[in-house]
Parts: sequence; C-alpha cells; structure tokens
Amino acid sequence: MPRNEPSRPACLRDGSLGFAPSTGVRLAPELLVSELFRELGYGDSRNLECSKQRDLRDAVNDDSISDPERLLLDTCRGEERGRRGSSIHHFYAPAYPGLSRHAWLRPKSDRTMRAYFLGGPLAHEKARGRLRQASRRRVVNALIGNNSAHVENDCHGKEILSLIALQERNDPPASDIADHLDAALKPRSTLLGGHHDPLAQLLCEDFLEICSLEGGVPRREWLFFLAAYLRIATAMWMLAHLQATVFLRDWLLDACERSGRLPTLEKVQSKLVERYKRLLHPSSSPTREVAQHVENYMQSRVELRLMVQELEGTHSGKFRSASGDPRRLSLTSEGASWLPLSKLLELARGMEWPRITGGERVRLWLTRSAEGWPAWRSPRARGQGKNIDEFLRVLRLDADDSGSGLLDSDRRGAMKIVPGHRLLQLFAFLATKRKVRAKHPQDGGKLVLRDIESHLYEYGIDFRSSSYGRPLLMEKLVEGGLLVGSPDAGESAEVLNPVGN
Repeated sequence: MPRNEPSRPACLRDGSLGFAPSTGVRLAPELLVSELFRELGYGDSRNLECSKQRDLRDAVNDDSISDPERLLLDTCRGEERGRRGSSIHHFYAPAYPGLSRHAWLRPKSDRTMRAYFLGGPLAHEKARGRLRQASRRRVVNALIGNNSAHVENDCHGKEILSLIALQERNDPPASDIADHLDAALKPRSTLLGGHHDPLAQLLCEDFLEICSLEGGVPRREWLFFLAAYLRIATAMWMLAHLQATVFLRDWLLDACERSGRLPTLEKVQSKLVERYKRLLHPSSSPTREVAQHVENYMQSRVELRLMVQELEGTHSGKFRSASGDPRRLSLTSEGASWLPLSKLLELARGMEWPRITGGERVRLWLTRSAEGWPAWRSPRARGQGKNIDEFLRVLRLDADDSGSGLLDSDRRGAMKIVPGHRLLQLFAFLATKRKVRAKHPQDGGKLVLRDIESHLYEYGIDFRSSSYGRPLLMEKLVEGGLLVGSPDAGESAEVLNPVGN
C-alpha cells in the first residue's frame, strides 16, 4: 500500500517539538466522556484483548449489562442523531466510571483524550507544579461523585442517579482513579516545556471549575456540561497544537532560503505561546476556516519532513548522539537526546541548497517535491489529515442537539462558526469563575458581554475582530435567555450565569 506522506525523520518522532499524536473520529461528545472515564477508571480507553471497538450503544442492546445499568444509561442518553438516509440512534454518556467498562476502543486505536487533554494541557500544568495533589483529588472526587451513594445503607440525601444500579455498576475505587490520573499526566509532546502556557493554564483551571461544579448540580446536568467542555477544550487545544508544525515549516524554509535573520528564542517562544489566538472567527456565511487549518497543517507536515530528510542525509552525525541514538528536536534542550531548534535552523542556513534543488528556489523545489504525496494534494482525505478532520466533526451542532457545538452545517456540509446555547451557558459559568479568581474583577464582579468575548478569545474563538462577531454573540445570548442587560450597553451589557448559582 503506497504511503500518504514521506517517512518521518527520527528527530521528529514521538515527544519532539511539534509532534502531534494520532487522533480519530468521535461521533458525539458523549464518547469523549466515556473515553475519559475509561482512561481514568481502568487506565486505558482500549481493550487490548478485543479486536473490535464497542461503545455503550452496543451494551444497551445486548445482555452484557444488567437492567439497572441499562436504566442508568438511559437516564444519560443523548439526543437522537443520524445522517440523512441513515438510521436514527443514540449515544450514551456513562453516569459513573464503572459503566465505562462496557465500552472500549480497538487495541490499535488512538487515545485522543489521553494525548490531547490529559497528556496535553493538564500534563503541562502538572509539570509546572500547578496541578497539585489537592487539585487532582478534586478531579477524582468529581468522577466518583461528591454526593454519590456507594453502599446501600448510606442513601439518605444522596444524588438520585447514584441510587440506580448501586451494586451492579461496580465503580473502580478512588485510589485506582488517582493512580491512573497520575500515570496519564505525562506530556505526549514537547512545545513550551516548563515555560508558561496561557492556554494550558486556562483549560486546566476551567476543568477544575467543572469538577468543583459536580457537587452543586444534578449529576445528569453536570455530565452534559462536562461533555460540552471536553469537546471544545480538546478540539481547540488540538487546533492550537497543529500550528506549531506550520511555524516550524515557515522558520525552516526561511532559513533554507536565507530570508533575513534566524528567529530569536524569544520570538519563537512568543509565537508558540500565542499559537491559539484568532484560530476561529464567527461567520455570517459558510467558511472553510476549520478545514484550512487541517490542510495547512498536513501540507506543512509533508514539507517539513522533506526538508529535514535532506538535512539528515547531509549532516547525519548532527542528528545522532555519540552512541548512535537519534536526537529529537526540542525548543531549547541540548545533549545526547535532544537537538535544539536553533541548531537545526543553523544547519538549514548553511546547506548548499542549489546542489539539491538543481538551482531552483527552495520554495519551488519543495512544492514540486511535496505535490507528489497524497497527503499534500488531498490533506483532509488522506492519512492523519483525514483523522483530524473526522475528530473535529465533534464540534458540529448537527451532531448534538443539546446545543453545545460550535460549527453549524447546512445540508451541503458548508460550515458556519456559531456557538450553541449550552456552549454559551458553559462559557458564562467559566467566565464568572474567572472573575471570581481575579483579585480585582472589573464591573464589581458582575458578568458582562466583554467577559464572554474575552473567555472565548482565550480559547482561540475571536468575536472581537469582525463587525459581525458581537452582534452574532448578542443574538445567540438573547436566544438562550442569557443576555439580561440592554444590547445598547454594548460590551457592558449584563449576562446571566445560570449554572451553579
């Protein structure tokens, strides 16, 4: 079977600067909850002994679970979903981790929640010492339920969902969940290392706020908000992470063509820190913005590999340690195992590219070389680009009638970037909590439109830069009953936080 892209140079392998783990399709946000619960409840979202994937839709239709467990699953059933011409079906979010033992991914399947959430922003914050033991305990308590019954003689005043299938659901002990959480909080890729990452910090803080919310709202309602958070946080972290490969391609190509000075470490860090900014913009008409991010990433990935292959072929000794082990690309680390980005750029600048390109400009040679690969010509239909595109469909509103999506598609598949009502409820809650954390909150702590805009902006969703952004946001807040102030007040219009009050 022909390859879709050039083979990966050793210095760009797992754990290197800009490395992007594999991902795959997730048809509904409930599947993200199930995957998270299984990762933390059982240490792996896959079943290494079963070749077939199984989700909770399969479990409710066979006799592998008890009737009380089936009833508990039905209480957290999502809306009916189905494409035109296909059958209507439901997806299920497991109310408690024990139910996730009935669903799993294939042995060779990607582990998106581990790669782009647990091993992404949460792992980065733990490495910086910000996700401490007390915070991790808060996560564990939310998963097992702060107000859940665990034995039959302790049911008075407990969460009503926890009384269903109390004996049958067989939840893993809190100590196991804590151990699996600690094991999962290992960075799956290297970007900023120990440097401050504002996106990672915000996603981690927001996740902890979601976990704290669990004890204050009904469990079923909390699961819907957890699903809404996971879909937007994981997708935006992924889109931001893909930008690193685009930046690396640009820096390396400029070095090859000797276009100006090499970027300083400060410039590189600043660019990586701000990789999430202005990723998506609200649109009054269909847009290809999400698709373009995937296409830019895949084409940059192919081109980056082609340039690094030439560098490795010419300077093989620079890419290996004295013992012969390959060195991985890093931001600043140097030594037997690491090749800093500055050294790679210096090698690119010193290469005799006319000898390789036959006298052509490097950019022209690179384009002609890259267009021979399917992943460059059809970046969203071949290879990893197809997998990324399939995962990002979890943001579509037409895949979730609960209203926590971000992309609204018409019958032809054209996309508009429009937030759903439950997604705006989530951001109203998170923006309120952010104001509470601030030492000197503006507007006396009152939630206003500016706060919602700011919180969306820090996720990479920019309602500020276009004239259409704020009117659209106001329109959706009014439809959801969240705008309680006068629209004439502009950014100071008061917004309702209906969650957790």
